[in-house]
Amino acid sequence: MRGNSIACIFIDIDNYLLLCNNQGIACGRELLKRTGVALRAMFYRSGFISRIHRDEFAVFIERPPDEETLNEQLRILCKALCCDVGDEDDAVAISASLGVIISSDSSLRYDVLSGYGLTAVHNAKRLGGSTYSYYSPDLEKELFGSLPSSETPPISKNGFASEAETQNSKICFAAPISKK
Repeated sequence: MRGNSIACIFIDIDNYLLLCNNQGIACGRELLKRTGVALRAMFYRSGFISRIHRDEFAVFIERPPDEETLNEQLRILCKALCCDVGDEDDAVAISASLGVIISSDSSLRYDVLSGYGLTAVHNAKRLGGSTYSYYSPDLEKELFGSLPSSETPPISKNGFASEAETQNSKICFAAPISKK
């Protein structure tokens, strides 16, 4: 455990709009339901889970686990949210990009946390998707050239990881998602 710190995980489903366009809205809804089930199975006892936008979710964890445990949870989640949906000829590769923030300041406003989280999600997508990235002020400078304010945010310098780890293995949901 990390004392009074909090962890926020922002999840963006890669290729969700392509899935809805190619396979139909019902298929997209089914994917969202299964994503919620996967998040609930992993974080039900330790965090607050929310769908925050069309294909985006957030998990807030008070007193996150140690570095090794959290990284393993993130790897498992990336694998669990990775699958090909549809027939062989028109399958859509679904994966998730995760942005992670570790902060010792539990009074940070949601808009600040979500801004940091989306920066980390952007980096995970830049790394190819199906991976996670931790937010750090250095990451923001690397991606955007400067921090949005003159203050250094109260976020761990490197989070738990210095670089995101890419996940190449694919694990499908237990039952295939079908077009309706």
